[in-house]
Formats: sequence, C-alpha cells, structure tokens
Amino acid sequence: VPAEVLGEDFAGTVVCDGWTAYPAFSSNLQRCWAHILREAEDAAEKQPEGEPIYQALRQIYVALQARLESDPSPRERADLQRVARRELESLIDRSVPDGPVATLLGKVEGGLDHWLTFVGEPAVSPTNNAAENALREPVVLRKIIGTLR
Repeated sequence: VPAEVLGEDFAGTVVCDGWTAYPAFSSNLQRCWAHILREAEDAAEKQPEGEPIYQALRQIYVALQARLESDPSPRERADLQRVARRELESLIDRSVPDGPVATLLGKVEGGLDHWLTFVGEPAVSPTNNAAENALREPVVLRKIIGTLR
C-alpha cells in the first residue's frame, strides 16, 4: 500500500507508527512520538518500572519541541540529535523485568535510528497525527458500510 499511495520513486520521509513494512519501503523514516508516548503511558499504568521511563520519554520530546521552536541552525540540530539519542540509549540500557515496559523499551531500541529524524529535518513532523486525522473519515465510513476498501 505505501508504494501504491506514494509511488515507487518516493524520496521523502515517511512519518509512521512501528509497522514493520515501512523500513522495507523507505530508509527515510520518522517514528511517531504520539504512538510511543501513548504506549509508554499505558506501560507505566501496568508496571511501576514504566513511570520513570514514560516521564523521561515525555521530557525528551517536550524539550526537543521547545528547543526547535527557535529554529536552531543545522549544527545545533545535529547537537540536539546527538544528546537526545544518548538519552534514548540510556533508557534502553535500563534493566526491567519482562512485561509491557520491556516491550516498550524494545520498540524504542528497534526504532532508535528513526525517533529523531524530525530534529535534523525541519519539514518533518514528529508525529503522524495529520495523516491519521486525514484518514479518519474514510476509515470510519469503511467500518460503517463493512467493506475493506
């Protein structure tokens, strides 16, 4: 579907959730922060070890958004990416028992190369909310009429 919608020659950045098909389609990805923050909040509700991880992810995201409002230079953006990546790596290195928090950290680690694309590329959004909102009406209609297309 991504190739059909975007075309075979698409060279932009895909802002997406964690669906495994996207890396096969494009190496230019931005993983959706709204998705990972919701998953982190859910993991924190299910497992006490998740609360500090959720708070840390939220803090990283909010701090990046605040810093990017001033439209930093490319060098400053690169520095922000390096610092934020180290922070994400330190979260991944935490030892947690199996369960929702371990799954969450696996997702953070699996998307490590794609969480911070928006920092280096000003035109890229950190979430796929705009795309999901654009698709909401057709999806609801599809569910109402019971079709797959």
